[in-house]
Formats: sequence, C-alpha cells, structure tokens
Amino acid sequence: MPVLLMNPKYLNFDNPDYEKFIRSKPCIICQFPKSDGHHWFHARKNSLLLVPLCRGHHTFGADSYHVLEVKEFEAKHNISGEWEIIRLLSEYIEMKRDAEPLEQLERE
Repeated sequence: MPVLLMNPKYLNFDNPDYEKFIRSKPCIICQFPKSDGHHWFHARKNSLLLVPLCRGHHTFGADSYHVLEVKEFEAKHNISGEWEIIRLLSEYIEMKRDAEPLEQLERE
C-alpha cells in the first residue's frame, strides 16, 4: 500500500454523527461553548481528525490555527492536537457504548 494512502489525512472517513458530537463540544483552547469542527492537518475528508475550535481560535484570531498553523498553534496554546483527537474519540466511543443498551431497549 502506498504511504500516501496510509496517512489518515487522505482517508475518506465521513461520519456526520461524530461531526455533530464535535460541534457540540466547547473550544479546546478557551472553552467557548459554540465551536466549529476544525479538520486537524487540514484533513477535510476524515471526520475523525476534527477538533472543536471557536471562530476566534479557528480562523480569524491573531492566535488562530489558520494564522499560526499547527506547530506554532500547539506551542502557543500548550496543546497536542493528536492527544486532543484521541481524547475526543475516546469520549465519543464511551458515549456510544453507554447509549447502546438504551438503543437496544428502545428496539424491543
């Protein structure tokens, strides 16, 4: 398999439910309750690489992701995008796992 195809940035993984979950979370920088789903590494085809950022930290603020880009943004805000992605995916999986018994009861 070519290396390009193994990079998660290039995998086409669209998950509208996960995107809704991300948009429901506060900004990972300032905790502002309304956030956009930002594709980390500009991986627009992969929903699993989304993180919640408010508009200021996403696009137009002086310390936003799109102004600073990934390395400078992470250093400025003392975060790791990869760890934020893992944390959010873990929270989503836990939420789905906890909801499974309820969904099964509703079907019966």
